[in-house]
Amino acid sequence: MTMRFSSESFEQPQSSTAAGDVFPETFPAGPLPSTGCELLMRDLLAETARADADDVEVDELYIPESYEPNYAYPLIAWLSPPGGANGRLHKLMPMISERNYFGVSVPVVEQEGIEQQLFDTFIRLRRRYHLHTERVYLLGFGAAGTQALEIGLSHPAWFAGVAAISARCPDSPRLLRCYDDLRGKRVLLGIDEKGTAPIVADCLYMQQLFWSAGMQVAALASSAGSDSRRSLLREIDRWVMQAIEQPELVC
Repeated sequence: MTMRFSSESFEQPQSSTAAGDVFPETFPAGPLPSTGCELLMRDLLAETARADADDVEVDELYIPESYEPNYAYPLIAWLSPPGGANGRLHKLMPMISERNYFGVSVPVVEQEGIEQQLFDTFIRLRRRYHLHTERVYLLGFGAAGTQALEIGLSHPAWFAGVAAISARCPDSPRLLRCYDDLRGKRVLLGIDEKGTAPIVADCLYMQQLFWSAGMQVAALASSAGSDSRRSLLREIDRWVMQAIEQPELVC
């Protein structure tokens, strides 16, 4: 992680792909979803009556069940707004896995300070726990997911992957400025039960845009029902474990 957080930004021009471009009917396959989720398809744009996704507010640290100090654990860093209710992280992390990962909430107080917040958080955890420096994943819901994407695209060497749930496309004029360093990087774009038509449209656009930059993109939508969010979070575990079990693919 300390090596990841020392990389410099690249200044290559952004892709000229526009939001109004025609989407292809199919995309390169990501990890196959389980029964609780389905691959994101164009016809989800017809579902316009759902409410905006809420940002997830969580507390600070989740230690995996039966923590083993000799094992280097992957870390899932959740971006969240400040002032959230305590205990949310401990409800969310078991939906991904009870044993496989450390989880930490990073409350975003100031946009300009989030990168330093992430660095300071990891250094503090690394002093106490055995974490894998090459397996740090950045996650966020809603606006926090949009911010996670922007940070991950700006600093691709910092993270093994970024997962954004019901997030809008970052409003950045140079979103792919690190173009050369983005090849092979992993992104999971998820749509939960509260995803609106604009969110789905942005997800489809980002799926094409990131794929054109040579990134490994998986886009999934949760099925309707009381366990929809749990199903989508379980896919994050499968997505991370696939990267650990298989060698990195660079297109």
